Amino acid sequence: MRKRTKPCIYCGTPGAPEMDHVPPRCFFKRPGPEVLITVPCCHNCNSSFKNDDERARNLLVSLETTERHPDISDQLAGKRHRSLAESRSNLRHTIGSMRTVDRYSAGGVYLGKAVAFDLDQPFFDRFMVRVTRALLYHETGVTRSSHECEWGLSINVYDLQTMPDQLRAFYMRPAVIRDIAAGTFMYAAYFGKDAVNSLWLLRFYDGVEFRALLRDTTPLTLGGHERESR
Repeated sequence: MRKRTKPCIYCGTPGAPEMDHVPPRCFFKRPGPEVLITVPCCHNCNSSFKNDDERARNLLVSLETTERHPDISDQLAGKRHRSLAESRSNLRHTIGSMRTVDRYSAGGVYLGKAVAFDLDQPFFDRFMVRVTRALLYHETGVTRSSHECEWGLSINVYDLQTMPDQLRAFYMRPAVIRDIAAGTFMYAAYFGKDAVNSLWLLRFYDGVEFRALLRDTTPLTLGGHERESR
């Protein structure tokens, strides 16, 4: 009997024959973790992720706050070097992502100019949408074709102390927490009552953390009138 396969979680193509790794396997050193998160994926979607995966990995392992992670110094820095040496497109992208910014201490003291990487780019938007949709499926089995994802750097202690009490209580409540490969990738998930609208805290290489809010935008029909789910 032919084994039945599930539809692609990204585009809905039935009988998706492949599995997408989230985070991508290129984010881990070899040999990788025994258990990685995988989700059903069609070939077209899976093959379209390669450039985004390499570029996201190249930038995330090059940050001042992540470069001392043992997996980076052991293997991943070498993977980045090979990626840049073998692909002029990736090299141009990495150089083009550099920006000169003002640098401040944790206490607000100006420290002068510094070079930083700009992650506010379409490829990283696609990466964050894909990761949160895959993690939502992994945790709940839920897929949504209509969605939006807002992401940014995670909150700091000052943000937590100054936010409204109701929102702070939401952040402080118990969350689903997973650690993949001893800090290479960690996430905490907070779900709404429908298990679709959700907040994700994503930490890479023990050095950079993002927050991502995934919202369902599927139209709901109420008394013959449509409205968006929020």
